[in-house]
Amino acid sequence: MNEFDIENTTFDDLQKFKVILNIDVYWLPDNICLQYYRDIEKWVGLAALSANPKKAIVDQEVWEEKIGRKFDKGIQWYGATKLMDHLSRESLLVVVYIHSNLKNIVFKVLPDIPAKLAGKLGAFEQLIKKHEAKRHHWASLGKWNGPWHFQGQSFIGKAEKEEEDYILKWERRREEVTREIENHLRAYFLLKNDLNAAGLFFYVFSDPVDDWKIAYRGVKGAIKAAKLSTRFTFGIKVEEVTEKELVINLIHPLLPVVRQYLGLSLMREIREFQPTRTEAILLQGMMTRAIEIPKEQVIDEKIHIPNNRVSIKGERKILLGNVVKSVINREIAPTKVYFPIDILTSSMIIAAHTRQGKSTLAGYIANEVCKFNVRVIAIDPEGTLERLKKSSNFSVINLYGLDDEERNEKVREVLNRIYQEVRGWSETEKEHLKQLLIIDEPLLFRKCMPDIERIVTLLGKRGHGTILITQYLPLITQRPAARNVGSFIFLGTHEPNDLSRIQDIIKPYSKYADLIPALERGMGMVYSPSFYPQPFFVRFKRT
Repeated sequence: MNEFDIENTTFDDLQKFKVILNIDVYWLPDNICLQYYRDIEKWVGLAALSANPKKAIVDQEVWEEKIGRKFDKGIQWYGATKLMDHLSRESLLVVVYIHSNLKNIVFKVLPDIPAKLAGKLGAFEQLIKKHEAKRHHWASLGKWNGPWHFQGQSFIGKAEKEEEDYILKWERRREEVTREIENHLRAYFLLKNDLNAAGLFFYVFSDPVDDWKIAYRGVKGAIKAAKLSTRFTFGIKVEEVTEKELVINLIHPLLPVVRQYLGLSLMREIREFQPTRTEAILLQGMMTRAIEIPKEQVIDEKIHIPNNRVSIKGERKILLGNVVKSVINREIAPTKVYFPIDILTSSMIIAAHTRQGKSTLAGYIANEVCKFNVRVIAIDPEGTLERLKKSSNFSVINLYGLDDEERNEKVREVLNRIYQEVRGWSETEKEHLKQLLIIDEPLLFRKCMPDIERIVTLLGKRGHGTILITQYLPLITQRPAARNVGSFIFLGTHEPNDLSRIQDIIKPYSKYADLIPALERGMGMVYSPSFYPQPFFVRFKRT
């Protein structure tokens, strides 16, 4: 490499190094750049997309879950690399992550006080005001010099003292809640040294082609695909970058000049990948030169294989699936699992992370119990169960499109009607399921939680069962009625709080919870002591 002699070079000398690129660049009104590479006689279209930080998030739940923030262990911003990994799998999409410790950050982080603590604080403030008003009332009576002044003085003094005691009590409680709020907000004050300005730019390209119109249409299609991918996978809205300086200097990733710098990588995890001998030698050589290959690890898989008790058929049993011999190795036993439907009168919770098949499994169970002339009523906030029903005995209350107030009002009406009807049924001598209520994500109906708990607690002895579907297991199981739930099905989750709660539920078999994060879609742990005393794993029947 020749060294550049900067000391002896004048500005006039510098002009001989000026580069005239062999590229024609066109900037179009709709923020698309067309480039013509004269040496290879090819046209390419390109554009840049980015997210406006003040308008980008269109699905707060998806953002918090996959990209942004988690408050279970302080505050963590960890999503940029995960987003880049997903989006950069597209061959014609380049993702650039820019971050800086700039002082003028466009984001504003507002501390949030948990609703429960805020409610307590407000309630204690009201109680203090209430008792101060009463104390003032008794104090003013004590100054009155009417005909019964001396007879009532003792009573008034006692009443005033009681109000003072109440005030002191609620002031102490207010101080306790204030300290809890301060502890919760401490993490926000620690943020100031770790905040960065960050930006994601998504560059999309057309293929190199002979016709500029084809290049234009190609990049238009790529823009649409990238917008859909970011919006529906990660809940982020991106728009075209309008500053041409950020777009026109890009180099197409598939041009010949770029290829000499390209390496080989797998785009995704591929099961049962079978390379040819030549490919295997090439891959092995590249990998051993690039990284240290990890040694194979022996995993001690703690799993219980149930006996034939679970596979006994019966008149009122449904086929759940097959016993899993190994979660890690995906080994399925021939042993079938037949679940007695009458156990559902003690209620069931189906819990998992999002998109693990909770609603699909609940829909399958619902359709199967309908075959025994059991009536099923499902409360469906998103229309998922509506698409799964296959029986006339299976009715769905579809709440899709309603706002929170309308949802809660509708659900309260349905739950009250169910309670009034079932409480008129006679109690059964033994478990016998007549009607099954399925509620998909009950925490969406917080105002109706007392009605849900009343049904779970009181109606089982009259032949009514309940299945609760949730991805918020810790919040559901801390409700008082949760102790009346007799069966659980846990699908895949990796959330520490979920795993800790599962361990508490299945004690003394907590070690089996270690396998929950390894579950693939369609597998789950069944724990129903009335059916079988230990938790075990099942590959559920595919519908």
